[in-house]
Amino acid sequence: MSQGKREHADLVWLRAMRNALKEGQGGEQGMKAAPLLGLALKGAARPIVVFRAFAPPPDDDIPVRTH
Repeated sequence: MSQGKREHADLVWLRAMRNALKEGQGGEQGMKAAPLLGLALKGAARPIVVFRAFAPPPDDDIPVRTH
């Protein structure tokens, strides 16, 4: 997910890690981190729309100022 992509495997990993931490596998710190992973999971599971189109700006007759 750090590369700007969300894949199904990432969601599976987040769910598994959250469950493991909730069960106490990470100790006290894991119990504190589990709700944060839950929030990350909720955000990562939301659908997104990405428009990957680019069009150059239209030509117009307005002169461009140079400084």
